[in-house]
Amino acid sequence: MLEKFQNKLQELNQKKESKDMDFIYGVNEKTKGGFLGGFEEGLIERKKITLKEKAFFFSLFSVLLNAGITTIQSLKVLSNKTENIKFKRILNTIVYDVEKGESLSNAMEKFPEAFTGAEVGVVRSGEAIGALDRVMAKLAKQTEDQNKLLTQLKSSLTYPAIVFTILIGAVILMFGFVVPKLVELFLENGLELPTITKIMLFISQVLQDFWGLIIIAIILLLILASAYFNSEEGKFQYDLFKIKAPIMGPILKKVYIVRFMSTMALLVEAGVPLHQTIQIIADVIDNEVYRLKAYELKAAVSQGRKVSESLAETPFLFPETVSKVLEIGEQSAAIGEMSNKISNQYLGEVDYTLKNLTSVIGPIVIVLVGAFVAVFALAILSPVFQLTEGIV
Repeated sequence: MLEKFQNKLQELNQKKESKDMDFIYGVNEKTKGGFLGGFEEGLIERKKITLKEKAFFFSLFSVLLNAGITTIQSLKVLSNKTENIKFKRILNTIVYDVEKGESLSNAMEKFPEAFTGAEVGVVRSGEAIGALDRVMAKLAKQTEDQNKLLTQLKSSLTYPAIVFTILIGAVILMFGFVVPKLVELFLENGLELPTITKIMLFISQVLQDFWGLIIIAIILLLILASAYFNSEEGKFQYDLFKIKAPIMGPILKKVYIVRFMSTMALLVEAGVPLHQTIQIIADVIDNEVYRLKAYELKAAVSQGRKVSESLAETPFLFPETVSKVLEIGEQSAAIGEMSNKISNQYLGEVDYTLKNLTSVIGPIVIVLVGAFVAVFALAILSPVFQLTEGIV
C-alpha cells in the first residue's frame, strides 16, 4: 500500500515538473493545446509578478549566493520554489541563458515585465564589482519597502471603496424600485409631494425611462476618458491631479519621493554612474510629472549642475529638506547615503500617515452616508407622515 502511494506521488511530481518547470521561452512550444489550453496559456502569460514574489526572490537569492551556492544553482532553487508559473518560466529561461554564457543582468533584461531597469542596472553593477549577494540584499530591502507601501495604500482605501460601492448600489436600488412604488402610493392618495420628493421622483423616472441610454453614455464616457488618459497630455494631467488631490495627494507625493530617492540610493551605491542612474529613474517611475523632472534633472547634470540645485527649483515636487540633505551629500561625496536617508525619512512619514488615514476618512464617509440617509428620509418620510395623519 505504501509503495503504491509512493509511486502515485512520484507520478504526480513528474507531471507537475513537466508541465510547469521545464518550459523555456524561445526553446519549448506552448504546453497546452486546444481552446481551453490556449485560454489557460493566456491566463499564465498575463499573470503579474508581484512585489512580494520579487522581494522573496531577491532575498533568498542573496542568502543562497552568500552561502556559496553558484548563480545557476541558486536560480534553479528559486525556480523550484516559486508558485507563479509565469515567473517560473522566466527563471527557467534565465537559467538557460546563463548556462549558455550570458550574464545574469542581460538575461534578466529580456523580461521587463518582471525586472525593472533599475533592478537590472543594480545587478549589472553587482556583477562588475563581484558583490552580487550584497546588491541582491539591497534589492530585497527596496522591494519589501515598496510592497509595504502598496499594501498599506490598498488597505487604507479598501474601507471607503467598499462603503461607496454599497452606497451606490443602495442608491440604484432605491431610485429604481423603492421610490417609484412609494410615490405611486402617495399620488393615489392625493398627497402634495415636497420638492425634494419630486426631485427624487424625477431622477427615478429618468433612470427607468432612459437606463439603456445612460449605460451607453457611461460606456462611451469611459472609452473617451480611457483614450484621453492614455494620451501624453492625459497621463500628465492625471498624474498631476493625483499629487494635487486633497488627502491622498500629499501621501502620493511622499510615495513618489520615496521611490525616486530609494532608486537613486540603490543605483549610486551600486556604482552606477549618476547620469545613467537618473535615466533609469525616469524609465521606471510611474508618474509623468516626476518622470519629466527626471529628464530635466538629467539635462542639468549633463551641463555640470548639481542634483540638489535642480531639485530645489521644483519645491512642489521635492520639498526644501530633500534638496538641502542632498546638497550635504554632494559636498561629502555621499549622495547615495543621503538619498537613502531621505527615502527612509519619507517612508516613515508615509507609514505614519497611512496608519492614521482611516481615522480621517472614517468621519468623512460617515458624514456622506448620513447625508444620504437624511435626504432620503426627508423625501420619503414626510409624505408618509402626511398619509398617516390623513388615515388618523
